[in-house]
Amino acid sequence: MYIEIIATVIIFSLAAVIFYKNVKRKASGKCDCSSCSSHCPYYKEKKEDK
Repeated sequence: MYIEIIATVIIFSLAAVIFYKNVKRKASGKCDCSSCSSHCPYYKEKKEDK
């Protein structure tokens, strides 16, 4: 019983950290994907800024 609770807390914590990092990147105007490709909506904005 305790193992399931601990596993759930760990999974929830990891999801929260990943979500927070993505929101933080988007808020700062950066691409929130792992590698910015031409399919990313921020790719055009980055390219036009340069």
